[in-house]
Amino acid sequence: LSAAFHRLLDSFVSLRPNERFLEYNRAFLPSFYGLLREMLDCPGGDDCLRVLVPHRNWEWAIKYVIVDTAEYVQLLQTPDQEPDPFAHTLRSLLRSSAGVNADWRLRTLGVALSSNKLLTNRANVLPLLVICMAGEEEVATACERGATAQLCACLDACGAALYEDARWETLLPIMALLAKCAGWLRHRTSDDARAEARRQTALGAWDVAATRDQVLHVLFLLLRPSLGLPPAQGSRPSPVPPPTLQAASFDVAGLLAAVDDSCAQTITSALLRNRARLAPAGPLQAALNALERASAASAASGRLAELEAVLEAAKLVGPLAGEEGGAPVGPAEEG
Repeated sequence: LSAAFHRLLDSFVSLRPNERFLEYNRAFLPSFYGLLREMLDCPGGDDCLRVLVPHRNWEWAIKYVIVDTAEYVQLLQTPDQEPDPFAHTLRSLLRSSAGVNADWRLRTLGVALSSNKLLTNRANVLPLLVICMAGEEEVATACERGATAQLCACLDACGAALYEDARWETLLPIMALLAKCAGWLRHRTSDDARAEARRQTALGAWDVAATRDQVLHVLFLLLRPSLGLPPAQGSRPSPVPPPTLQAASFDVAGLLAAVDDSCAQTITSALLRNRARLAPAGPLQAALNALERASAASAASGRLAELEAVLEAAKLVGPLAGEEGGAPVGPAEEG
């Protein structure tokens, strides 16, 4: 079986951008990859998987059919109303490959991020990042290769529109991956010089200022139910994100506050101005009191610990009961 599988993988796919080749590929690629998937499910499928993972044609397909493509940009996207069997097949093959070893995941992360295609080919690249960013080393490698900046650029370009349309199935993986990046970027490792150098290099390569205003705006939209931020005048009722999305948003807000003084000031100002709408007692109000005192007495770097404590307390409290309204006050409206 593995020999037949190898011969199948040795087949070539032409990606010439003319209609004849496009029609042929649309008709036969689903059957071709479907056959590969069926063979993986047969007795002896483990041997076939060991053939698949290092095969140059599989690596070529990931790069040129899934990532670096203008004609097949929706391959991994599964429509909400009509699940696509081909998308399911490709995701299954990718997940099987990712489960074999970390080397494949790291190589594929390099392919997914090196072309900077996340913004223009989100439907394919985002699921690929979700599959590959499985462990700490993969997250670290992704951060070094610019994943944080690319994910923020995604939020900058389309985050607000995704929120307004309640596209949680797209926003959640973006925010979840950013939260993973936040966990690694904020974890100082003074006892490991190489790891700390990698972290500093990744932070130094990330131009926070390029997207911070719009990313903060999206964060305020997502955290409105938990932070009690008021609706904009005359706006329609806003959608309420699921708790997992709000939790990831708190982690990203903490990262922005930790790496950028302007973000820390903006978040602090919004929290203190709207503190009356938050829980009247308990750990959250105690953390807000400490933040207010620190904000009056020190620079942003001195109040970071208090700000992080407020964000953690608000994350534990969760959405406020009875909150209604539209889009919250974002960075542009604050003064």
